[in-house]
Amino acid sequence: MILHTSDGDESWQEQLSGEGDIWSLDQVQFIDANIGWAVDYWNYFLRTTDGGANWDVIQSAPPGPFFFLDANIGWMARGGDGVYHTIDGGVTWTESDYLATTIFNSIWFADTQHGWMTGRERLDDDHDRGVIFATTNGGLTWTKQHQTGGLAPRDGLFDAVFKDASSGWAVGSGGRIVSTTNGGASWIPQDSGMTADFRSIQTAGDTTPTPTPTHTPIPTHALWLPLMRRQ
Repeated sequence: MILHTSDGDESWQEQLSGEGDIWSLDQVQFIDANIGWAVDYWNYFLRTTDGGANWDVIQSAPPGPFFFLDANIGWMARGGDGVYHTIDGGVTWTESDYLATTIFNSIWFADTQHGWMTGRERLDDDHDRGVIFATTNGGLTWTKQHQTGGLAPRDGLFDAVFKDASSGWAVGSGGRIVSTTNGGASWIPQDSGMTADFRSIQTAGDTTPTPTPTHTPIPTHALWLPLMRRQ
């Protein structure tokens, strides 16, 4: 299900996805009060144009972490498969690069050319490592910018956020935070003082970003949250 508030979280309304077998909506993004998308990593990619009152299943989408710059231009990263690009709001998708060895957790674009993905690579049965990939050509090709030490199972980087094409942050397992001021040419570790996994991070304006439980770019005074429903 998806919950929506328009009064600063004083009250919440349940918005159904429209499909009874969608049970794990893991990400939702709105670019204004009407147009938004949601994804179930197992099966479905959904789109609404009326603020979530109705949701349409887009059959052609390869479900995975996604990011939209506006109502038309977006990208999606399908773990163990590739990176896809849309210019029609998610109705059709074109594969732009193939990256078979990485499980991607998030994708973020600062503009039409500069983007980043976070994820993890399997080293062996007992070790993974977090990775950051970047593109400077709109997602046509991707290059690894950063990797962690791979000290534990399922070690990874889960989310990233950028203020512009230069300044950004990424978070991951074990309280890990890294930051960059040069577009990812170098990433500097920051001490969070925590050992819990950071699954998401958000920023507003020029403030320092804060790790958060959901990754949802939102318009002012409105918020949509995905919830898991087991069947």
